[in-house]
Amino acid sequence: MTSTETIDLTVSGVEARSIASIANKAVQKIEEFASRHGCSGQFDKTKLKDDLIIFLAKRDALHLEELQISILGDGSVGVGGVVTGKRTNDLILRFGYSNDGRFF
Repeated sequence: MTSTETIDLTVSGVEARSIASIANKAVQKIEEFASRHGCSGQFDKTKLKDDLIIFLAKRDALHLEELQISILGDGSVGVGGVVTGKRTNDLILRFGYSNDGRFF
């Protein structure tokens, strides 16, 4: 059975100007999620960050509100709603943009 977890990420106005900052924050949360599900170290964090940067750039990251991350049966990580393989756990990252640090 697939479990789903939702994490709210607050992105400051300064961070929202940098896709790389958003990707770094997302990779940290993905790594924490993977560790809780026994998949830590089974994926290339640099490649994941690079993939996220491309993903975010193509989807106008400054207005991205939600991103689905799936941990697959083989320990790999899929980003976005389309994944190949058996999903074991899903992480939904919800992005909120704020200058005062509060999620909205």
